[in-house]
Amino acid sequence: MAPANSPHTCHSATLVIEASADSRVEVPIQFIIGSIMVEVLDTPIEVTVGESVPFSVRVTPSWPFDVELTLSADALHVVVPPQSLKVTDGSSVTTSLTLHARRLMDPGQYTETLWVKWFSDMDFTLPFEVRLKKPVPPPELEPDRAIDLIHQHYLRTGGRLGPLGYPTSEVRVSSYKATRQYRGGQIEATLNARDSIGVITQALKTQESRVTFLGFRCIRESEHDGLSGTDEPYFVIAVDTGNGVPLTKKFGPFENTETGRETGVGAFLVNGNAPNPLSIRVEAYEHDHGDPDETARAIQEQMVELAQAAQSIASGSGADAADGPGIGPAATAGAVGLLAGPLGALLAVGVVSVLGLGDDWIGQGVALAFTRPEQAKTPPPLGTFQGNPFNAKIDINGGPEGHYELFFDIHVKEVEQTTL
Repeated sequence: MAPANSPHTCHSATLVIEASADSRVEVPIQFIIGSIMVEVLDTPIEVTVGESVPFSVRVTPSWPFDVELTLSADALHVVVPPQSLKVTDGSSVTTSLTLHARRLMDPGQYTETLWVKWFSDMDFTLPFEVRLKKPVPPPELEPDRAIDLIHQHYLRTGGRLGPLGYPTSEVRVSSYKATRQYRGGQIEATLNARDSIGVITQALKTQESRVTFLGFRCIRESEHDGLSGTDEPYFVIAVDTGNGVPLTKKFGPFENTETGRETGVGAFLVNGNAPNPLSIRVEAYEHDHGDPDETARAIQEQMVELAQAAQSIASGSGADAADGPGIGPAATAGAVGLLAGPLGALLAVGVVSVLGLGDDWIGQGVALAFTRPEQAKTPPPLGTFQGNPFNAKIDINGGPEGHYELFFDIHVKEVEQTTL
């Protein structure tokens, strides 16, 4: 074969075919002597152990005819899958091949061999250089950074007062993902696959709570009914979820209330909140000469003071810190203790007497829900009231002032995951 960069040369000859002594055929023929130049470009080829990389090969024949080649390698350190190449009219062609570095190879520079197959029985080899690089370990999520990013996202949603509520778990971190559970959902921090140092956080709301006041039953009416022969009770109900602003509503007065009578209400007290620890506090009054709305406003002010004290305890407990198990028994006991504690008989009576409202205080009661993380679900049923299931009941026995039972439905429902 001529040097790779030499032009092709043409030669003439005669092919003689003798069938017998007196039978002879002469055929003129021409043949060409030339070369094929195969070049591996940009060596050494750099590739990470266990990975693949493309590389370029240029093929240049020295004659103006078509030629077909197959290029491949099956060496100790690398593999190049066979690839066919057709060169037409003697033009130079550059093609791309794929080189795969075998796993478990030592990094370093090696000389490998590329096989060039030409026709069915002609082939030759071409040495080329390969530099194997040490594999780079995959990026991992830094625990401290994940905890910080999750907490920042949590605060942006409103923290413990937002739709997620209190945390119920520590931040659980794997090599690429971190997750923290909350009473109302979860927040995930995931490594960005496009950016080895980027982290994507996502907050998901998965459940919410609802409290419904179903109604009340008069177990015993008061022994003195003022100006009428029946009672006219009204109830100031406050639902405190620990946000410092309890929701207070007045129901009634309910006229013509007698012993044994049931009155349905069916009012939503709260809806769509995270199932944080909450209290339902009821103050019951018998309406005589006072103003129930004025009583409700006075009670609301006292409720706010208690709620803000409970919120202060919860804030200082670390229950919504960046990491940790979330609200635990100590924080729950402190906050719920204020939520559950009585408003005080003297205070409740004093609201009436100081304001000169002229109404009789019957009594007070409280019900709690979701006080522990494992209780952040619908409480079990206790019975039915007017055909509706209830799972919380407040009994207010004021002795001669009357005796009432109030019924509530506390429900936690799963919701379609909502991104916050």
